[in-house]
Amino acid sequence: MNRLDRAILYVILGGAPPLLLMLIAWRLGMDSLPSRYVVLFALVGLILGLLTDLFVLGEFVRRAFTLPIFSLIMLYAFYLFLFWILNYQLPWQSIIPGLGAGWFVGRKAYFMGGGKILLKQMAKKANTICFIGTSTTFTGTIMMIFQNRDVVFQWPAKLGIHLSSSFWVTIAALVMTAIITLALQWVLIRKLAILSFKYWNPKPQPNKTNNF
Repeated sequence: MNRLDRAILYVILGGAPPLLLMLIAWRLGMDSLPSRYVVLFALVGLILGLLTDLFVLGEFVRRAFTLPIFSLIMLYAFYLFLFWILNYQLPWQSIIPGLGAGWFVGRKAYFMGGGKILLKQMAKKANTICFIGTSTTFTGTIMMIFQNRDVVFQWPAKLGIHLSSSFWVTIAALVMTAIITLALQWVLIRKLAILSFKYWNPKPQPNKTNNF
C-alpha cells in the first residue's frame, strides 16, 4: 500500500466517525437542548469522533482491503446518506460515493493479487450495490414529493416554470436525472476500478545486461 492509497483511505475511513457522531449529537441536541447549545453539542460529537480516529483509524486503514463486505456497505450507505441530504431536491451528487467504491474495488483487486476476471467481478458487485443505493436516494426524494404535494422545490421556480405545473416537472426531471446519473455511475465505477487497478501496478523492469 503506497502513500496515496493510505491518504485516500485515511480520508474515507477517518471521515465517518467524526461526521456520524457530530450528526447524532446535533440531532440529540435539537431534541433536548436549548438552541444556543446545539452547535456546541455537535462540536463535542465531532471531537469525540476525531478522538476515535486517533485510537482506531490506523488499524482500520491497515486492514482496509480485508474488511468484511457488510462494513464496507455500511460505510457506503453512510456517505450516500450524507451526500443525499446535501441536495435532496435533485440528488445527482449521490454518484460521488459510488466513485469512491470504484476506486476501492480496483485497489482491493490489485492487493488480492487478482487478475482481470476478479476485477470485473468485483466491479460488477460494486456497480450493483451502488445502483441500488443511488436509486434509493432518487426514490426517497420522489416519495417525499408525493407525501406532501404542497412542497414545491425551488429550482423549477428559478427556471420560470409556473407553480401549477412544477410538481410534474419536478417528477419528470428527477426521473431523467436518475436515469442519466445511474448510467454515468455504472460506466465511471467500472472505469475507475480499471484505472485504480492498473495505475499503481508496478511494471516489471527489463533485465539489464552490460554490453562490452
